Amino acid sequence: MLSPLADKPNTNYAPSDNEIVKIHSLLAELLDAVDRLSIEINEKQAVVDELKAKHDSLWNQVNMHMTLMSPVRRILQELLQEIFKACLPTKHHALIDPKEAPLLLGRVCSHWRTVLYATPELWSSIQI
Repeated sequence: MLSPLADKPNTNYAPSDNEIVKIHSLLAELLDAVDRLSIEINEKQAVVDELKAKHDSLWNQVNMHMTLMSPVRRILQELLQEIFKACLPTKHHALIDPKEAPLLLGRVCSHWRTVLYATPELWSSIQI
C-alpha cells in the first residue's frame, strides 16, 4: 500500500493535525500487516527447517549406504597387506614418520589400522 505522503519524508514538509491522525491510522495498518507477515514467515520457516532436517537425515542414510558399497571394503586382507608393504620407505631402518607409511596408512580407517598392526613385516624395517 502506497502512502499519499510517500514523497514527503525527504522534504521539510510538516503534516497537518488531520494528516497526523491519518498517518497514525496508516501506521497501525502497516504494523498489523508486518506482524501478520512475520507470523507467516515464522510458520513457513518452521516448515522449511523441518524439511531440511528430513533432507539431512535422508542424505546421511544415502551416504552411509554408499560407504558400505565402497570397493575398498572388499579388498582381501592379504592383498591389503601387500599394498601396504609396497608403500613402505625404500631405505632400510628408516626413521618412523607420521606423514609416511606405515603410520600414515593407519590413519585412513580403523580396518586399515587393524590390518597394519596385524602385519609385523610392516614394522620390521622401521627404526624407532
